[in-house]
Amino acid sequence: QSGPSQSLCDSSYSGSTLDGIVSVNAGFQTWTVPSAGTYSIEVMGAKGGDSVYSNNLCDGGTGALMQGEFVLNEGAVLTILVGQMGGSGNVGCGTGGGGSFVISAGTPLIVAGGGGGAGWDQCNTANIDGRITTAGGNSYDNSGNLISGGTSGNGGGAMSSSQGSSGGGGFYTNGSNSYGSYHGSSYLNGGQGGGVDS
Repeated sequence: QSGPSQSLCDSSYSGSTLDGIVSVNAGFQTWTVPSAGTYSIEVMGAKGGDSVYSNNLCDGGTGALMQGEFVLNEGAVLTILVGQMGGSGNVGCGTGGGGSFVISAGTPLIVAGGGGGAGWDQCNTANIDGRITTAGGNSYDNSGNLISGGTSGNGGGAMSSSQGSSGGGGFYTNGSNSYGSYHGSSYLNGGQGGGVDS
């Protein structure tokens, strides 16, 4: 929900080309470009949480995968927020996976959306996988009302019914809250993952 600590990153990057050169603050990682050139950057959103209601297992959506080539100047500082995998929430519904962001000087270079959490009675993940477009997938509540996914860097909508799912955060704005669960915060608002009532 909060992303990795400095000690976790230090341990993971030990012995690699990133050893000792990645700083972490509140889950945000920063890395300074060592020399000017073209860099290949690949990001993946996290998987959404599975549903485990009444022994009926439904898989959460997979995160989107994005890759691009970027010309970066020596000394440029990249800020990286790595999405965390969703968990199982109230009544067995899965929570959404976090998006992953690579930012330079306050501007997104590349972003990959996370997968949606599985519903307790829905095993169709066709609409909950992360997207490679500027809009997330839509959903519907039990009455057939549309719940819009996030668009153009803004957070997603939420169910208004009991035990509903909340929206994921975008780059600019938070997702919407629902009953029994709480939105994911946007990148600009700290990138904290959403939660559920215990």
